[in-house]
Amino acid sequence: MTDKQQQWFFLRLIAIWLLLSVIAPILTYCFTPSPLCFASYIDTALPTYLLYLLAKRLFPLGDNETQIALAKPRKKGQVP
Repeated sequence: MTDKQQQWFFLRLIAIWLLLSVIAPILTYCFTPSPLCFASYIDTALPTYLLYLLAKRLFPLGDNETQIALAKPRKKGQVP
């Protein structure tokens, strides 16, 4: 599997996981009107964070975005 294919595979996998973790509690509530089923919304935290990490690692910034990020002023004591 090439890097490009791997990037899109993981992006699709995390996106499907995120979509299912949002839809599943809603469908569960439709079939069993118990508000406890919304406790499973906590499942969206992990795929959201993984999507952030994977997007940051697999889809790096281009030259323009890197220059903009380096040009932004930083707080005192913050390492670039």
